Amino acid sequence: MNKTMLLGLAVILTACSGAEYSDETKNGFLRSCTASGRSTPLFCSCALDELQKEYNEQEFLAMDNEMKATQRLPARLLQSMVPINQKCKKS
Repeated sequence: MNKTMLLGLAVILTACSGAEYSDETKNGFLRSCTASGRSTPLFCSCALDELQKEYNEQEFLAMDNEMKATQRLPARLLQSMVPINQKCKKS
């Protein structure tokens, strides 16, 4: 297998493996999460960790854009947030 094919495969596997979001996305989420004053930094960090396991960055950003456009949580994200909320409340 040539180097170009290996690099392409590595990119695909990384995108599918729940890789960490960029610093910009992570920092934006944490600022937004804590801005209301209802969520602690510890809770928000836990929620971010769980979201990164479930959605790649492109999926997360697409849901974020949908939420900004509709002013509502996308159904898919809402379903994920119930168990995330339960798990992260304990931390």
